[in-house]
Amino acid sequence: MSTDPITADECVRRLRAILGPGSSGGLPRRRRDQWILLHAIAQAFGPDDRLTEKDATARIQDFLIGPGKHLEVDAVTLRRALVDEGFVDRDPAGRDYRASSRHERFVRFGGAPDRTGPDVE
Repeated sequence: MSTDPITADECVRRLRAILGPGSSGGLPRRRRDQWILLHAIAQAFGPDDRLTEKDATARIQDFLIGPGKHLEVDAVTLRRALVDEGFVDRDPAGRDYRASSRHERFVRFGGAPDRTGPDVE
């Protein structure tokens, strides 16, 4: 692992910038910011949840109509990024989705924002 742990304070601060009005709206360019965003979205996946693709997408859409309302990224793109970056695992058939810790190969979080995300208003 090549990065320092991301603290809860850094998560909140960066999420305000990533999700707030006037942000670029797309996926952040900096990988660390991408991890922070994906980590916030992944909080919608409980440790014991096994979700269908439709349900996983619905949870991401809930994030997009809540804290992520200023993002200009669709739920499918975010679902793929969650899997690619190791925050969510998908079974080989692509039917079940569940929370994952594979991302810890690259990044660790020393704390996290709550499940609802930061207040970005």
